[in-house]
Amino acid sequence: MLPHTENNIATPTPNDMDHYRLVREIASELNSVLAGKIPRSGLKECAKKLGLWKHGGIDVAEDGRVDVFFDYCIHQFRINNASVIERHLLMSPPVVDSIEFSILQTMLKSYYSIYTVIGTVKNKGIRALDLMYQREMFIIDISMSNTARLGLVFAGNIMPLNEFYITSGASLPIPHELLENKLLTLVDDAMGNNLDAMLPKSKEAFFAAQVIKEILKYNIWS
Repeated sequence: MLPHTENNIATPTPNDMDHYRLVREIASELNSVLAGKIPRSGLKECAKKLGLWKHGGIDVAEDGRVDVFFDYCIHQFRINNASVIERHLLMSPPVVDSIEFSILQTMLKSYYSIYTVIGTVKNKGIRALDLMYQREMFIIDISMSNTARLGLVFAGNIMPLNEFYITSGASLPIPHELLENKLLTLVDDAMGNNLDAMLPKSKEAFFAAQVIKEILKYNIWS
């Protein structure tokens, strides 16, 4: 079945949505496995970078913080330049032709960015503009398709799923005041004059930590 299009951006077919639901279910299980493989020293390091290390422990008591924290650890924390995803594929790889292997390969292609909603397709997802790399995409996300409003801005890990994109499930909403006063400056500092090349993973991890820390800090004091 050919994909539908809206404003020249393809939208998912029923088969695409079935595949997405399967990916979401298995990715949730994989995330639990991967989170359990992050060393204690890595958890502490990530907590400090995100401003979540307080009184000798990790402070993720508030709603949503635990998902954001582990999402950062899984996608951005590295040992010898290898993420927990890469180490899992090296040391405990699933069968090459399995859906688990395919999802892990998809997770390896994730990148952290800031994006804004420019359209919604009910029960399918959102049309989004990536503010860092200045490109439009369709993000499959049933929940966001029914709750997101035009102009809302989010930060999080994005990854390709066939011709579409999905998030890692832990995107943070960004207040426009914070975006204008702080985060766009961080984007400019990270990207420089090159809007085409993807950030190196080490630089991306630093950028992601800055963004997450600012959003969490803003939400505390706003």
